[in-house]
Amino acid sequence: MIFSGQPVFGIIDELTAKILLPASALLVSIFIGWIADRRLIDQENGLDGNLHRIWLFLVRWLCPLVITAILVSGLFPGILGQG
Repeated sequence: MIFSGQPVFGIIDELTAKILLPASALLVSIFIGWIADRRLIDQENGLDGNLHRIWLFLVRWLCPLVITAILVSGLFPGILGQG
């Protein structure tokens, strides 16, 4: 178990660092990539053409995959070869 044998503040730190931060980053990435109004995104990032397409691909696909791997490694430390 991830929280066994730790004081309360250690548990809160582990919960925040390994679960809450990656989960919120995943939700933000999904919202920005798939749900947010495209005009708002275009206005905020200021990119156009191929650069915008690359950015959109990264936010929609690569970021959620990497953040999910970080979240899974935080929940199950042994699954990705961590001690």
